[in-house]
Amino acid sequence: MTVPSLKKQIYRVAFFILANLLLLAGCSKTADQEAPGFELPPTPVLTIQSYWGVVTTSYLRVREVPENEERVKGALRQGDVVKITAIETRKINKSSPEILWYMIEKGELTGWVSEMEIELYNSLPQARTASQRLQ
Repeated sequence: MTVPSLKKQIYRVAFFILANLLLLAGCSKTADQEAPGFELPPTPVLTIQSYWGVVTTSYLRVREVPENEERVKGALRQGDVVKITAIETRKINKSSPEILWYMIEKGELTGWVSEMEIELYNSLPQARTASQRLQ
């Protein structure tokens, strides 16, 4: 092997090593660093907390969607205990304050009810105790 071809071989190996080091250096980010131009979606908050509700009005309409004028799917009576499966904030109209709507389950009935006609509890035993006081 001649000296110029040996030099070319050394340069190629050195270039190959340098290119790989630069590539690896660009790929190694710490956990708190974010890749430029790449944004992750927000992580939803998961909870194992269950909420229960007790109907406080004599007759409560369960709606298909969280709106006052939407189709009624069924009704609940005062003292009924329901499981809360979702909570959403809505306005009745542009000038009104926001109110909470609860998605509920009671047997086969699922739908939305307004916060104004239901009391929220952290556990089923608490809700049952409150229900007994209302009946």
